Amino acid sequence: MPTINVSEETYERIKHFKKVIDSVIGEEMSTMDEYADLILSVGMQKMMLDVIPDDELLRNTILAMFKDNPEYLCSFVSKVLKEGEKKNIEKPKEEWM
Repeated sequence: MPTINVSEETYERIKHFKKVIDSVIGEEMSTMDEYADLILSVGMQKMMLDVIPDDELLRNTILAMFKDNPEYLCSFVSKVLKEGEKKNIEKPKEEWM
């Protein structure tokens, strides 16, 4: 399994946030890796939704595409956002930082 390094601050947040996850899913996971994997997976889906217009069918389609072919979809969305930047289309950068 690949290793991802996070800051001490982020690791501490994950350690404390696991309590929230345990409450939501109703049980504890086995390892911190499982918690980090869930947080990253859900976080990527939420961040992807931030750049998609508010249309339920479109959002569900894009999320299905993200699960099926993340490399293509992320490249495509990135390209569209960069082109949109030239046309002054807003990105959710402030919300992410």
